[in-house]
Amino acid sequence: MAPQTYEQFIADALQEGRQLGVQEGRQQTRTMLRRLIERRFGPLGADDRSHLDAIDDPDALDGVAERLFDAPSVAALLDAARSGDEDA
Repeated sequence: MAPQTYEQFIADALQEGRQLGVQEGRQQTRTMLRRLIERRFGPLGADDRSHLDAIDDPDALDGVAERLFDAPSVAALLDAARSGDEDA
C-alpha cells in the first residue's frame, strides 16, 4: 500500500507543478504582450490592462499576438479577444 500512496503523491505533485508552469507561462505571455502593445500604442489604460490580465485562454493570447501589428488601436486589438473572435 505504501508504494501506491507514494505514487499518488508523486502524481499529484507533478500535476500541481504542471499547472503552476502553465500559469507562469501565461503570465509571461501577458507581460510580453503588454510591453509590445505599449511600445506600439503607448501606455495601456486601467481597463485595457485589466482585460489583458483576465485573458486566460492560450488561443486568445495567441490571437492578440497575431493581431498586434495589424490592429488600428488597442480597443480593436482587445475587442476581438473580448468577443472570442480569433479571426478579427
